[in-house]
Amino acid sequence: MAILGYLIYGQTVQSQVTLNLPQEKLSSKVAIYTILAGPIAKYSLTITPVATAIENCLPANYQHNKPIGMLIRLVLLISTVILAVLFPSFESVTSLSGAFLIVSVSFLLPCLFYLKIFGVYRNLGYELVSIVGIIFMAVLVGIVGTYSSIAQTVKHA
Repeated sequence: MAILGYLIYGQTVQSQVTLNLPQEKLSSKVAIYTILAGPIAKYSLTITPVATAIENCLPANYQHNKPIGMLIRLVLLISTVILAVLFPSFESVTSLSGAFLIVSVSFLLPCLFYLKIFGVYRNLGYELVSIVGIIFMAVLVGIVGTYSSIAQTVKHA
């Protein structure tokens, strides 16, 4: 993606692809709003387990109370916004945790669980080699993502 952006826009390319789009075109606005929909949808998926865990710690008569659940989610949302405003480098913190956690949850853990559950690690074959290759690539991507996140945080500090 970065190479294509550089080839299209040259040295004037900006770090976010949406900043390079012409602002007056409808297609650019549709692209920007489509890109914005992703993080908004992912936020609720990320916060739901936290809210559910908090609800489960409440007394039994409050656990399935809809207004209480909405209040918990609202407090979580407000606290996230406050953290983002108070800490300008919050983006770096989230990119650091994202680089590690996304690779772990999306690649490493499923591969390791698959190896353990189905006992694939006992037999050397194409399946084991491909899973080990995925694990190796995931570790490599995790290291590069974590390093670039730390480097970006140090650069902005």
